[in-house]
Formats: sequence, structure tokens, C-alpha cells
Amino acid sequence: MEYEKILLHISDAGERLNTRYLYALSGMTRAQLERFRQVWPTIETERRRLVIRNLAELTEHSFEVNFDPIFLLVLGDEDSDVRVAAIEGLWENEDQALIGPLVHLLRADEAVHVRAAAAIALGRFVLLGELGEIDRAPAMLAEQALLEAIHLAEEDLEVRRRAVEAIAYSGAAGVREIIEAAYYHENEKMQASALFAMGRS
Repeated sequence: MEYEKILLHISDAGERLNTRYLYALSGMTRAQLERFRQVWPTIETERRRLVIRNLAELTEHSFEVNFDPIFLLVLGDEDSDVRVAAIEGLWENEDQALIGPLVHLLRADEAVHVRAAAAIALGRFVLLGELGEIDRAPAMLAEQALLEAIHLAEEDLEVRRRAVEAIAYSGAAGVREIIEAAYYHENEKMQASALFAMGRS
């Protein structure tokens, strides 16, 4: 299938999105990814959301595809829903190089649901650090960012509770106290996150 034809299809908001075109985006060459980078910003927002959500779903249901280069690219998309879908699409990615971008999103993204998604995603790197499957330094970076979010009074509750769930994988001193404080929090959603965290700790 010609690559330009694929890009034309995913760009056309008036055409029903065809899954076979999406499968063809797996394993792109460097040149194809660069062409994708050029075309992507010209696509209508709702179409970009649809494409990334579908790619994330395909990733969840098939081990044969790899859209990670696309997900990494669109972490910087101007639309927050696209950024969230990209984070979710990277759910299997255990490359510690992903920690930096996720930390940046947790600390700096303007959208609450993006920061919350970043907190959730950082949890697996805390776990990988505890298991010794990634270097300790990047794992500590993930933990520190989560702790900052938890203790940041002006941070949205949704972000803080997702950070509590994520930090629960850590064996560091003070984590038990964080979970206990969440359990006795006045908000029921934070209490629910505490129970979830207890199952992880």
C-alpha cells in the first residue's frame, strides 16, 4: 500500500476510518515517520483524536503492531485528548527514556486529564525500578515527580490520587504514610485510590 495513500486516508475527516490503513502505520521507516510528522498538524482535531484512539485500541488487542513512534511524536500534540490517547497507547513501553517526557507532562501540562494519565503511566516505571529492571536514577525521577504531585496542595485531586496509586509500588520510606493519609482523606475518590494503592503496596 502506498504510504501517501495511507496519509491521505487518515487525513480525510469525511471518510470513514479504515482499520487496514491503520495497521499499515506499524513499523514505519524513519522517512515515513518524518512525512507523518509533516502531515499530522494539518489534520482536523477530531480526526486526530479518532486516529490515535484507534491506534491505541489496536495496540491493546494485537501484539503484532507497534505504533510507539507515532505515540511518542504526538505526546506534544496541541490537543489534550490526543496527548492522553498517546500516553495510553504507550502502556506496554518499558523504555526508561519515556520517563522524562512523562515527568514533563505530569509537571507542566495544562490539562488535568493529561497530568493524571502521566501519573498513572509513571507507576509502571516505579514498579520496574523496584524490580531492578530499569536503572535506579530514572526510577527515582519518576518517584520524585509523583511525590511532588501528591504534596502539591494546588494540584487537582484527580492527579494527586492517581499519583498515590502510582507511588504505591515504591518501597521508599513514607509511602505507607501517604497511603494512610489518602485512606482517611475527606474525599471518597481519594479513599478509593488508597484502597487501590494498598493492593499494590
